[in-house]
Amino acid sequence: MFIAKVLFYGMFGICCLLSLYFFLSPVNNILYHSFVRTSENVIFLIAALVLSGGLYWSYQIVQGTEKYWNGFGVLVLGLIVSILIILIGLLFFNGPLKWN
Repeated sequence: MFIAKVLFYGMFGICCLLSLYFFLSPVNNILYHSFVRTSENVIFLIAALVLSGGLYWSYQIVQGTEKYWNGFGVLVLGLIVSILIILIGLLFFNGPLKWN
């Protein structure tokens, strides 16, 4: 039980930081890097929403039933899905790459 709690709270902290980064990266791009494509900002916001949904869902699982392994699994699943969204979005929906 102790290992499950440690893994859950460690992954919860990592996912919180990544979600914060995914939310603030488009803000940074808009303010300081005007050359970044709008699709990149949208992809990061979608990934942030997916990861935030996983955070909320895992928090509800742990608070309601104290099933830390299930909450940890939801966090890992949310992290994997958000990373896949970023990879697929940036590779296929961001437009052609230009190598200078």
